Amino acid sequence: MKMKPGKASIMVIAGVLILFNASIVYSWGTISVPIAESFSWGKSEISLVFMVMMAFFCLGNLASGQLIRKVSPGNLMAAAAFSFLAGFGIASFAQNLALILLAFAVFCGFAAGLLYNSVISTVTRFFPKKQAFVSGILMMGFGSGSFIIGKLYQIFTPVDVDGWRISFRVAALVAFAIVLPLSFFFRTRMPQLEKSSSLDPLNMNVKAMLRTGEFWLFFFWAVTISAAGLVIIAQVAGLARAIDSQISYSSIATLGGIFAILNGLGRIAGGKIYDHKGTRFSMALVNSLFLLALALLVLSVFAKQISLMLVSNALFGYAFGSIPAINSGFVASRFGTTHFPENLSAMTVNLLAASILSSASGYLFDAFGGYLPSFIIMLVYILIAVALNLSLNRKARQISVKVFSEE
Repeated sequence: MKMKPGKASIMVIAGVLILFNASIVYSWGTISVPIAESFSWGKSEISLVFMVMMAFFCLGNLASGQLIRKVSPGNLMAAAAFSFLAGFGIASFAQNLALILLAFAVFCGFAAGLLYNSVISTVTRFFPKKQAFVSGILMMGFGSGSFIIGKLYQIFTPVDVDGWRISFRVAALVAFAIVLPLSFFFRTRMPQLEKSSSLDPLNMNVKAMLRTGEFWLFFFWAVTISAAGLVIIAQVAGLARAIDSQISYSSIATLGGIFAILNGLGRIAGGKIYDHKGTRFSMALVNSLFLLALALLVLSVFAKQISLMLVSNALFGYAFGSIPAINSGFVASRFGTTHFPENLSAMTVNLLAASILSSASGYLFDAFGGYLPSFIIMLVYILIAVALNLSLNRKARQISVKVFSEE
């Protein structure tokens, strides 16, 4: 589908702003602090809200993938705007966990999922030769937004009073005021599906894609390597205190900020690298960076060197940020762009599986009282990802040989 370069660029900017706003659900680690104080929650309640939110984020992705050809992306985004308004608004009056789960985790998580798939599926189709790169630019808004919004929330929301309720009402109005007007840029309908065989290796629908070994090898690679990254996101503060018990909150915030900044850059650079080097190289690079970052992290804890942790966080952030762009590039290049919205929504479910796996590190810490088990489980996840990468490479070579011999 042709579009004037200027309009396409405007849609990219609008998409970044929408995803920046949608990323507020990923700020739960910061948002939850005053809420946990208000309700006297422990880690289990905080983790439950995040898990339910991730489940409905994935469901929102799946719903968008199925509806986007019947309902214009703009209408889906408008629905998400109202869902954010209702979710944050109702949550601001919550007096128990159940209402927070319904309002924030369900309404807002689902809205974020609708926006994520609708924006990426719509904008990237105007850049067929730069699919992963443009996806990375869009995802940068989603990755960096969670950090910036989290910092603003932290600055303006007192911990010891119910100030979070006012912040939630402000978030409801801001989300609605940003997403609804920008949704008008996306009122165009997605093109109808072409009449072609679903078994075409470059034009597979979801059912056909799910029957391929390549999809599952890549899917579980994304699950395991993402799980390793989520362990760091969840435990950065505790790890910093294990290195320096007197470390200030501002220094901890700096460590998180380094991760977030490199995460955003990784989404752009990862997409660019994927467009030029392809699946095998991109996956191998992420695996290598994770192994190096883990080695530096372990060394930083045992040597009590916070500077090593800072470098480790930068590497983790960059590598972790590359994963969503690689996911998008792989789905488009391997299974085609005709069914891209539906196929991307299926791939995004890896985030839910990764969050479940990453939660194991918290239980290990509670059970053993130290971070060594977390390091071991991260190493296991990374080594599994390396094995899956090698298996996918062999699978791709087998397919290439088969296609060449048939020709």
